[in-house]
Parts: sequence; structure tokens; C-alpha cells
Amino acid sequence: MKFLFWKCYVGVALATIISAVHADEVFSYAVLKLPYASRSVTPWSAVINTQEEWQQLYESWQDDFTPPIQAPQIDFEQYQLITGGLGEKYSGGYSVVVDRVDDLGNAIYISVLEVSPGNGCVVTTGFTYPSTAILIKKSNKPLKFYITKVMQECAF
Repeated sequence: MKFLFWKCYVGVALATIISAVHADEVFSYAVLKLPYASRSVTPWSAVINTQEEWQQLYESWQDDFTPPIQAPQIDFEQYQLITGGLGEKYSGGYSVVVDRVDDLGNAIYISVLEVSPGNGCVVTTGFTYPSTAILIKKSNKPLKFYITKVMQECAF
């Protein structure tokens, strides 16, 4: 069962990468790999529309021991960045996976999987802050989020 979960997880990841290739459609998106994570204790989300907002958020994720790093350049004339996290978790094994992004005319619907470890899963100890960021074509349509909780099955 563990193999089936990871096979599905890799399938979703590949579908995400493939969907990012068609950046000329509103519902196409690219998942960004973030070098840092928000240290927010509570779940959060943000829509970023300027390079300045992106730089401020990027810097807020960095710790006090690392020199500030410039946020990657994004063409905010054409794109907007949607980012969010699950808040503080007490172990590893949690993740946020963007399942799909759809433009249904009246709004852009973003489907997210909140993955948590099941019984018997081997996880790291310590606090984690699962988060993700996606880049979509700029739109004035409202964003609607659907979150599905998924528990990873692990064998003892």
C-alpha cells in the first residue's frame, strides 16, 4: 500500500510538472521549489502580485543566521504567485501537494492535498512547516481553494 501511495504521489508530481508546460492558459501552473519555509505556527496563504511583496515574503522565511538572499525574479505583469502552508507540525511526514488548478469561468479553483503520516510511518522528529507555492497566469478572478486531507498508509 505504501508503494501505491508513492506511485500516486509521483504521478501527481509529474502531472504538475507537465501541466506547467502550457503557461499560456489561465489554469496552467508551475509549482516552485522553495528553499525556505514559513515558520508560521498557524495555516496561512498569500497571493503575491509584485516583486516587492515576493521579496518581503522571501526574506521573512529566512533565519537570522543567513545573509539575505534575493527572491527569484518573476514577471508579475503576466503571472501571480499563490503560496501557503499548513502551519507548524510536530514531526516530518506532512506535505502540501497541488492537485490541480481549474479556470471554471467565474473563478480559479485550486485543489490541494494535505498529506499527513499514518500509523506506522517513520517520520523525522522536530517541528516542520510544510508549504508550497504555485505560479499562475495573472487573473482578476477570485481564487477558491479546496483542501482534501490524505493520510499516507505505512506498514509496520
